[in-house]
Amino acid sequence: MALHIVTVVRVLMLKGTGISPLSSMSVAIAALILGKGVLIADMLPLINRFPESELIVPSHHSAHQNQQAIEEVHRILRLHLQLDQTEAHS
Repeated sequence: MALHIVTVVRVLMLKGTGISPLSSMSVAIAALILGKGVLIADMLPLINRFPESELIVPSHHSAHQNQQAIEEVHRILRLHLQLDQTEAHS
């Protein structure tokens, strides 16, 4: 759905320029390529360093004020610091 919204916006932006907009098939192919890229990136150890950290905090746009979110960020930062110190001593 979101990619179709992007397509509508692109059609409106390209209107009158003579450039042809994407079709629904192009959007579907783009979605498949994007999904494949996300799956590949998720398998990379550099990107997926903290797979056990999947906490979802319902806080809309105020996560920086949510105590649960703040504690989770602190936990991840401490874990990251420990990993960096371990790699430095190796």
